[in-house]
Amino acid sequence: MNIYSYNGTTGEYIGFSEAYADPLESKKQGMFIPIIPANSTTVAPPEFGENQIPVFQNGVWNIIPDYRGQKQVNILTREITEVKNPGELEPEFQLVSEELADDLQKNPNKYEVIDGHLMDISNGEKYKQALAENNERYWNKKFIQTKYGWLKINTDSGTILSVLSSMEVIVKMKGSLPANSISFYSTPDFTKELSEEYLDTLKFRNEEMDFETFQKLFNEAAEGCLERFKGE
Repeated sequence: MNIYSYNGTTGEYIGFSEAYADPLESKKQGMFIPIIPANSTTVAPPEFGENQIPVFQNGVWNIIPDYRGQKQVNILTREITEVKNPGELEPEFQLVSEELADDLQKNPNKYEVIDGHLMDISNGEKYKQALAENNERYWNKKFIQTKYGWLKINTDSGTILSVLSSMEVIVKMKGSLPANSISFYSTPDFTKELSEEYLDTLKFRNEEMDFETFQKLFNEAAEGCLERFKGE
């Protein structure tokens, strides 16, 4: 015979062990009488599956959900937390995978509450339009357009104007700017995420520029930067 233990406060099933005979009662009644410790029963819990746990309540076992350790999101506040207790989730909470929790924090606008659940709306036209508008606003703050291509305002080597100023010395000395000296960008598809990987696909290098062409580029870049600074 087995003894099935449960948590004295919550009733959650803990495990089982082999029962020991009560020597006095067993001898008195002439049969095996088990010792039943506190918070234990001889009633076996029913079979239960993943994300479930038996709970002993009022002398019987009940199966309740058990999502402990999993992520949940408050669909109203978008706060991500870990499920700490067994039982049904509160109405405003929804289970999410690790990947979805990460995406919710990185791209909150991709999700909208529909029929009480957060749903991915990234394939909808409304979201695509909003994403494109946000991406274009971001792009126009970080890049300036010239007839030769888009230039990143702040590069790894400093502002584009400081970079071009340094190159101007080379152009005056050599009479031209060597090919592959400057990184330009093509106009992006604003419905796509402007990730570093995507930006790399838009990047291209300059061809050799004579002094006059370089000066035109410099002037366009200066005017573009000035317009950005005025806007800010």
